Order: sequence, then C-alpha cells, then structure tokens
Amino acid sequence: MTLNKELPLTSLQSVLLTTGSLIFFWTYLKAYVERNGVFRWAETILENHNFILATLSLVLAAYVLDIGHNVLAATTGYVVDPYTLGYFYHLLKVYEHFDIVFGVLAGHTEVAKHTAFSHLAMPLWSYFRIIDRPYDSTDWRLQVIADCSARFLNHAIPWLIEDTNTERTLLTMVDEVRWYADVVIAGFWAFFTLQGQRENEQAIKTFGQPYKDEITARVLGAVILLYTGYAKRQEDAKKDQAKGQRQPKNDASNTTGISTATTDPRAPQRASRRQQ
Repeated sequence: MTLNKELPLTSLQSVLLTTGSLIFFWTYLKAYVERNGVFRWAETILENHNFILATLSLVLAAYVLDIGHNVLAATTGYVVDPYTLGYFYHLLKVYEHFDIVFGVLAGHTEVAKHTAFSHLAMPLWSYFRIIDRPYDSTDWRLQVIADCSARFLNHAIPWLIEDTNTERTLLTMVDEVRWYADVVIAGFWAFFTLQGQRENEQAIKTFGQPYKDEITARVLGAVILLYTGYAKRQEDAKKDQAKGQRQPKNDASNTTGISTATTDPRAPQRASRRQQ
C-alpha cells in the first residue's frame, strides 16, 4: 500500500525546498517587523491559526485512534487508509511552520531553539517515517496520537482557561506528560527495532535495504522527540531562573515557543468574553 508520489510534498526535494523557503521567509519577516512594527491584524490571524491547528490536531488524533474511523465507516461504509492519515499528518507538520510566521508578524520575533528545531525537523521525520515508508509498519501512529493530542491541549487550554496561574499549571502538566510519552515512544521504537535479532536478520534478508532504512527512521524519530523535549525543559528552567519569583509568566499561554510581549496578547479577547 503506497501513497501517490504525485501528491504535494511527497518528495524529499519538495520538503527541503519548502523548509528552506520558510527559513528565509522567517528571517525576512523578523527584520521587517523590527524595522516597521507589527502587522495590524497579525494577532487575530495568529489566534485563528491556532484554533484551526487545534481543531485539525483533535480530528486527526481521533481518526488515528480509530474513533472517527469507526464512525465514518459505520455511516458511509468508507474506510480511511491509515497512510492517508499519515499523509495529512505530514501536511499538518508543514503547516505548523506558520506558527512562527504569524508569531513573527505579531511581533514575537524571538523563537525558542527547541521550537525552531522541532518545526524544521518534524516534516523531515514525517517524510522518512511515513511518506517514504520503506517498510510496511504503522507504529508511527503512536507519535501522531501523542503529538496531535498535546498540540490540541496546548492551544485549547488558553482559550478555555482565563486564570493565568491555572493555565500555566495545566500547560506545564501537558508538557510533562508529553515528555514522558516521548520517552515511552522512543523506548517502544528501540525495543521493537532491536528485539529478536533473528527476526531482524530475516526481515533484512526479505526486504533488504528498506528495512535498514526503517530502523534509521525510527532512530531519527526517537532522537527528534527526546532532544526537543530536553531542549524545552532546559529553556524553561533558564527562563524560570531569569524571571525568579518577582515577575509572573505572562507568556505561559504562548504555545508556539515564541517569546511574547510583557502583556498577555489574549487580554483583550478575554476581557470581551467576560463582558458577553
């Protein structure tokens, strides 16, 4: 079962070209905003983008968990190919580049290192692990479920919770759970990749180089997951140490990893919701 390689972003060249173009675009936008100020509607666009991203993440996680899959199959008789879901996840990882684009337009020009690394690396991971898919396995779905669930919560919590302290606590819990989930997933991949040397040798004899590429893709995915989580924890620790206990974390609701201004950008929207 293979994807149509004529679909957008199903070649390594197209993924690299898109990623490289976005790096150039980020750099240009940052210089432009620092000279001319923020775009007028950028904050609204960023919030709408976050809402769209949260919704897509929730729907995709539900389908991969076979919740939406079962409902669709029962009502229409149409069964979704799991690799089609993998392709949509790949597109979602590319779309997430606009986290930083819209954030920079809104004046959040300092991008955390773990955020930049994750946004640049994940489309490459989804290409090698899902799109290229040299060996027919589906354990990548663990990563999709964990990633989409965390992405949904990171965007939904700031919308639903108005108390800053509660919001910060919940977001921290999500990050911690995601970190341990990443460790478990990386361990799962390592275990099933290395277990049964005899089976591995037989698979290599049967499938040849593609199976070795599958092992490489699993290792790459584990490194990306663990490094991103580790880098985020390190940067959060440095941020806490710098701020100390004197200044509240007004940027806790910023789920993109982009530093915000000293005031909460959602304050006007929260005020309007209280008045309604």
